[in-house]
Amino acid sequence: MFHAHSLTHLLTHLLTYSLTHLLTYLITRYDIDLSGNIPAYDLVGLLQDIPGLASDDSAYTCDEVDAILSVLDADNLEIIDFEGFIRWWTT
Repeated sequence: MFHAHSLTHLLTHLLTYSLTHLLTYLITRYDIDLSGNIPAYDLVGLLQDIPGLASDDSAYTCDEVDAILSVLDADNLEIIDFEGFIRWWTT
């Protein structure tokens, strides 16, 4: 018999696992050289490819994209690290 806490923990784990795999799949579409990084200019396309964000109602504004880039590309190398993106998205 599952306790509510155990079930909640299991569901959270499964959702996080599924989301991580979905994001991994989407990022590999932009990671042409398989370096684990994507060019910063591809961030908008990546965000648009994430289910639930493709509609105009939920699209990020230019200011929001700039704010996201300031976190994901803090060193201004115009590269977004895959692991950093996953950490940012899942927190």
